[in-house]
Amino acid sequence: NAGYVLVIELGATGGLIGIADLAGNILTSSNVKLDISEGPQKVLGALQAVIDRIISKLDGTLWGIGIGLPGPVEYASGMLIAPPIMPGWDRFPVREHLEKKYKVPVWVDNEVNLMALGESRAGAGREMHSIVYIKIGTGIGGGLVYQGQLLHGVSGSAGDIGHLKAKSESTVVCRCGKRGCLEALAGAPAILREALRIAKNNESKYLSAALKSKKDVDIELLTQAILAGDPNSIQIANEAGGLIGSAI
Repeated sequence: NAGYVLVIELGATGGLIGIADLAGNILTSSNVKLDISEGPQKVLGALQAVIDRIISKLDGTLWGIGIGLPGPVEYASGMLIAPPIMPGWDRFPVREHLEKKYKVPVWVDNEVNLMALGESRAGAGREMHSIVYIKIGTGIGGGLVYQGQLLHGVSGSAGDIGHLKAKSESTVVCRCGKRGCLEALAGAPAILREALRIAKNNESKYLSAALKSKKDVDIELLTQAILAGDPNSIQIANEAGGLIGSAI
């Protein structure tokens, strides 16, 4: 209880900001909506407004900041390296930017790397010397911990499985500009794109009825359809799961 650490996880469409004590216990957290593709100045500006409010309520000293970003990070410099879904972020000095603003040490890494490290140290992988951690959301990413050490790879891209080619014949264009990437075929937007298609084509009674009653075809609705036993909805999940399993 001698001080606090600010912890930040940014994804493609939102983020989570928390305060932890020096034992790693999360004391408070806040969700923040953002679009990572809007570039570092706008995103970090919005982020700093939330950080400032949180820090103003602290009864103690801020010791440091840890931030996870949805792209390959050169760990030594704290800079993103050619991130596929983050236009304008390449080589942006995130660490330097935040250290200058808050006058504390800042650690920057890929968000899924940090999730993998968290599970290895204090979660589901704490009894194991090596783990692979996969995050599935808007994008798909992986983190690798080998004998207790986080693997970054020569360019910071170790575990970045979302941009493996999942189907060589696919014409679906990924946000990174390539065709047939895993996340373009099995990430949340891809799953919902297929769900909306079968809803419009009356291939799913459950989803079609929901669409006609003006409900959004979102992940929550698709989950309800799967739990209700809708076969076409189950097929969407099975196909996405199969692609992810093959990639792993």
